[in-house]
Amino acid sequence: MDKKTLFNEALEKLVSTAANNKNKVSMEEVQTYFDGLIDDNNQYPFIYDYLSRNNIEVEGFTPSDKNFVETKDKNYESKEELEFIHMYMTDMDTIPNMDLREQNALIEKLLSGDISCTEKLVESKLKTVADIAEKYRGRGVSFGDLIQEGNLELMIAISEYHETSGDFHQYIYQRVENAIVNTINNEMNSDRIGQHLADKLNRLDRVTKELNQKLGRVPELSELSEAMGISEDETSLLLKTSLDTLSVNEDTHITDTTPAASAQSDPLKWRKHTR
Repeated sequence: MDKKTLFNEALEKLVSTAANNKNKVSMEEVQTYFDGLIDDNNQYPFIYDYLSRNNIEVEGFTPSDKNFVETKDKNYESKEELEFIHMYMTDMDTIPNMDLREQNALIEKLLSGDISCTEKLVESKLKTVADIAEKYRGRGVSFGDLIQEGNLELMIAISEYHETSGDFHQYIYQRVENAIVNTINNEMNSDRIGQHLADKLNRLDRVTKELNQKLGRVPELSELSEAMGISEDETSLLLKTSLDTLSVNEDTHITDTTPAASAQSDPLKWRKHTR
């Protein structure tokens, strides 16, 4: 059995254990379930956050988002997304660390016009992007989308870096952080609400079909809500919106071709964006 499957099974068992204990678990219990599956203890906060965002209290752990209580119903990651986040962060750990002297040598090459060093510079900053994305996690945009936006801006920033840009490391950090903040702000604007809703409806359509095939019947609201990683109220609203859309055009067939869906089919795509 592969590690991904074992991780998924451990998470399901842990959630079941919490349900039998008034939705409470300890950090020690979490670590027991994932013993041998987690290579870096710094990855456990991802699991603690996931449990917290699913209304499971992790004793001794405070969710990273200070506004968590107000936003958890619409911002927590689904089990599926958490799984791919784990895989992505594990992939980051395979990137060799680069010391400051080697980085400075590459920066000098870049300033001289030698773009062959770009890939190594990008890889050296991928962890920085993930750290910045984590800083703004839970603000209305999924962690995976924040990483994608940050990685894209990382490539652009490196290509635009020049001698008058100032300190390379500070310049990159600021460019990536600004891009991530702008992404969050844009999500709040009406220009992206339609696309955001369409993405959710696409996912609802796909998840409904998958559950229907798996269960051999029409899934219940609670089952759809759990699979989607959103509240039952939001799921109900999406179902109504979907029915209203179908009533306008019964021939419409929604298919999920969004970047998020592509990233789910290829969890390492976040890194591949930088290739």
